[in-house]
Amino acid sequence: MCSLFLDDIAEAASILDPLFGFSRYGESISATLPTFDLLAHQLQTRCSIFSRPSTGKRSPAEAGWLEQSVDAQISLHHPTHIAISIPFPGCLFGALRIAQRIRRINPAIRIAIGGGYVNTELRELKAPDIFDDVDAVMLDSGMLPLQRWLEHNDPTTLIRTFIRHQGQVLYMNTDALPVRHDALPPPVYDGLTLDRYIGLFEVLNPVTRLWTDGRWNKLMLAHGCWWHRCAFCDTQVDYICRYDPARPDTLCDWIETIIASTGYNGFHFVDEALPPSLVNGLCSEIRRRKLNVEWWGNIRYEKHFTPPLIAKMAQSGCIAVTGGFETCNDRTLALMNKGITVAEAKTVCASFAQAGILTHAYLMYGFPTQSFKETQKALETVRRMMHAGHLHSAFWHRFALTAHSEIARHPEPYNIHLKPEPVSDFARNEIPFDGEFDHDLDATGHALRTATYNYQHGIGLDRPAAEWFRSENVTMPRRMFRQGR
Repeated sequence: MCSLFLDDIAEAASILDPLFGFSRYGESISATLPTFDLLAHQLQTRCSIFSRPSTGKRSPAEAGWLEQSVDAQISLHHPTHIAISIPFPGCLFGALRIAQRIRRINPAIRIAIGGGYVNTELRELKAPDIFDDVDAVMLDSGMLPLQRWLEHNDPTTLIRTFIRHQGQVLYMNTDALPVRHDALPPPVYDGLTLDRYIGLFEVLNPVTRLWTDGRWNKLMLAHGCWWHRCAFCDTQVDYICRYDPARPDTLCDWIETIIASTGYNGFHFVDEALPPSLVNGLCSEIRRRKLNVEWWGNIRYEKHFTPPLIAKMAQSGCIAVTGGFETCNDRTLALMNKGITVAEAKTVCASFAQAGILTHAYLMYGFPTQSFKETQKALETVRRMMHAGHLHSAFWHRFALTAHSEIARHPEPYNIHLKPEPVSDFARNEIPFDGEFDHDLDATGHALRTATYNYQHGIGLDRPAAEWFRSENVTMPRRMFRQGR
């Protein structure tokens, strides 16, 4: 009830500022930005109680709440350099408003940005205007770029960093070996008032609550994805293609350090996919040290997760796993080179459930060549797994074609046509395309999400999956839907 009450407050706040949200701000104006002009205009003009432009005409007393928070942190820490992480589009506007405010308070402070959004969307950056607010835009793992940026004033020594020089955007990248994941220090949470963060949940489902209900220390067991072959994934980008695991003893050293510094023994392992062999070693080390931890993370529902390994995970504190079932269809799973079959994934899920570990599935619709019959059958598989108690939560995502995927490089096997892209000097990630489908993707997505939402609450599990599609009119047999993104 408290979570729903706070949700009402957020809805009321959106009257004051339609861009407002607790976990994102301005996502609607940041999602697709081939040029920087629109965002630059919004940064200069959009004004509300939460955030206001930091211009020479505006006094400090007129600052919004965000700017007041920035002022307080600058006064407390007196930094010379500031790095801002931008993981998602919904963080972009706020990050640049923060940078804008820092420029207004003390132009001598040097500012860098990086993070997931930058790594995927800004790899072809050419827009010089963003450097009015920041000094450096860094790609991929930040240890070396930040070290060079902090230690040297010579731009020729920078690594994986965009800068502006004489009005032009330059990409600086001197040769350097990446820092091994095993050699990194543990995450540091100094300065965060952890006791003031609140847990929220708006759905009673026990798995989907994990993301926001309570606090989890974030830790990565291995850099990159050990599989890194899925055709729809960003397999060209460092965060996927460069697989580099830490050793189990190093991981447990990090775990012990973080527990001692935060007082929390819950961990969310944020890997792209936890490697089975590394998980096995980690569980052995956790048990050897007799660590009292609870943890969860993302896996591949593959046959290497055997019942003995799963039992070992449960004994070592694993409470939940998430993983991609994607289209939940063997033909399209093979086409996307997922490396799993439906039968294998169902067996693995059943083993996790029998060990008392919760399971969540990421699902996909609108994948090129995917038919309505295959989509309907996929929902039926989900229904049966949830009815059996082997799958506890799921969510359907519509397929998006990204610039760094194998499908974008070789679209022919997937029977899609790449549409012309707008001229871009800023963000580029999702690529528009046309494909032929025998069903309406918008209506299909609504039916899939409605059915699965009900399944997660134990409703409709005794009804055939086909019934959810009838009211949506998702098929039109006499023609093919030509749809893309």
